[in-house]
Amino acid sequence: MKQPRPCPVDIITDMSVCELVSGNSEVPRHYGMLDQFTKVSKKRCIELCNEDIKCVRSSYNHMLKLCKIFEFYETLVDTESTEFIYLKSTELLENDKNTLADCRTNSISGTTSDACTARHCGEPKVQVDTEILGNMYRVGSKIRYNCVDGTDLKISTCEPSGQWSDVSISCRCSKPQVSSSVGFTLQKFNETHIQGKLSCSEGLGLLFYNQVFCQISNGQWTGIHEENACVNITTWFKIYDYSGGCDVFIVKGWKKDNINPCVYRHSKVDHWYNISQVKFDVVINNTSVAFIILNGTGSNNYSWFSHERVIESSWPGLTSSSTVGIFSITGVNTFNRRWFVAESYSSDKSGLCDDKVWVTVTWSGDQFNCISNMPSTAVETVILYSNASPVSSMRDMLLADSIRVSIKVKE
Repeated sequence: MKQPRPCPVDIITDMSVCELVSGNSEVPRHYGMLDQFTKVSKKRCIELCNEDIKCVRSSYNHMLKLCKIFEFYETLVDTESTEFIYLKSTELLENDKNTLADCRTNSISGTTSDACTARHCGEPKVQVDTEILGNMYRVGSKIRYNCVDGTDLKISTCEPSGQWSDVSISCRCSKPQVSSSVGFTLQKFNETHIQGKLSCSEGLGLLFYNQVFCQISNGQWTGIHEENACVNITTWFKIYDYSGGCDVFIVKGWKKDNINPCVYRHSKVDHWYNISQVKFDVVINNTSVAFIILNGTGSNNYSWFSHERVIESSWPGLTSSSTVGIFSITGVNTFNRRWFVAESYSSDKSGLCDDKVWVTVTWSGDQFNCISNMPSTAVETVILYSNASPVSSMRDMLLADSIRVSIKVKE
């Protein structure tokens, strides 16, 4: 269990701020909250709202004995079952409205009253590229603005005027622009660079790098990828889809050398790491009719598609220990067969129809002579697969719509 760190009371005098700064408090801030009070009863929580002319409602958490007072109705969201909500009566709200009007008049005339004396400052002003530490807003309380890059911090005090004292904070590096699902934690920095870590919540993994760096002199981050996001580690994430009928350069579609509308290619193909498994699907009408699941750990964007990495396959005859003549993305030039998985194959045209093949993407007219209802020549690619349990000969292969590659990332 994490031990609480001592509070720097010589620097920060407000204990609520100290608790958050030292990581000992997990009480969230809420928009529209005027203030919050700890170790009070539900009755006192109601009284605190009724005594404050700006309070419209209060909430009370029985377990934490925590009271929050708010100035807006619309901030009532996602309350817990242990939380009690109090809404101030219409009569009291009308009296408060009149009192506030009197306060404004008295303020102009220079007089004041206890009812008009500021008790709190409400929501503090948001500063760009900072986070706010502190959750009590009454007069005398302090909050701390932290640069998310760790290069500066400032303390603001709730003053008797009911306003937070102005702070001027200068952050060297803006918060990295990543998906809202990705968390950012400052790790360390020196005079020239800042290092941060991107992370995901439990059960999720990053698509791209988790270490990022910023050069303080120009505020530029490296390691940031615009498509970085947290994805479920148990869910397949599609990174590639190649449809039959595309141009002949099937391998170039995987290499990004020749992209066209019938190829979907995610940039993850170029950043092949943090991958646990890869799934290769043969697809008809958006439904997988055959698949191979492979071990992606320690692979690159070509070596993952190999016989020894097979974990599971829809073809019972295709396992990591079965006899395989070829298992390759680039395949063989003979008869132009790519994404080629075969038990046996020949380079002789006379034996072509007897080749034992699980799947191939091709554009060679010669082998179409083996298959009924196929043209003798082809300009565009076709995807052929076996629907037999062990493996099919070329003459028995069927036509598919597309091939698809999906991945699972590590946590």
